[in-house]
Amino acid sequence: MNQIRFYDQQDRLRKADSDRRAAIHAKQMHEVQTSLERLEMKSKVNEERARENFKLWEKKIWDEIEDVIKLEEGKVKARLEAEKKAQEEAERKRKEEERNRKEEEDRKKAEEDKRKAEEETRRKEEEEAKRKEEEQTKKKLEEEQELLEQEKLRVQREESEKEQRKEFGMSTTTEDWSSARTLLKVDIHFLYNFSANCFDRT
Repeated sequence: MNQIRFYDQQDRLRKADSDRRAAIHAKQMHEVQTSLERLEMKSKVNEERARENFKLWEKKIWDEIEDVIKLEEGKVKARLEAEKKAQEEAERKRKEEERNRKEEEDRKKAEEDKRKAEEETRRKEEEEAKRKEEEQTKKKLEEEQELLEQEKLRVQREESEKEQRKEFGMSTTTEDWSSARTLLKVDIHFLYNFSANCFDRT
């Protein structure tokens, strides 16, 4: 009987210890679960905060990148605009120089054409004057030659006539002309003196 009580008591003690242990375990598990839930919640909060911080950081980085890009784009745009203006100015100067060069070439060409035309006109005038002079010289020489021929023929004719007149005891044509001129001079001199005497008497 005592032994049965002893075993019952041992069973109750074991059961009580087991219940106590189970209660402690359950309490510990609850505490662990609660801690895990707090940690999970804290982790979620931290994760959300980290996510928000990352978004803010990412936005800041992209804003800075965009600012840098805009700044570089502005620099590039300004450089391209400056290059464009420089090219336009260079093109304007090139066209102006080309226009000035062409005008100078045209002016020189016009002067050269004028000079050549004047030289050609002068050359033609000189050639024409030379030709006329040569023609006049040639004509004069031909006329002189003709006069010489005529004079030669006249002399020959007079010589022939002179010989013929001598044969017939007559004067030559030249002698007749000379005598006629002498008589004419005498008649003119006589008429002049006569007229002068008449006017003196009046």
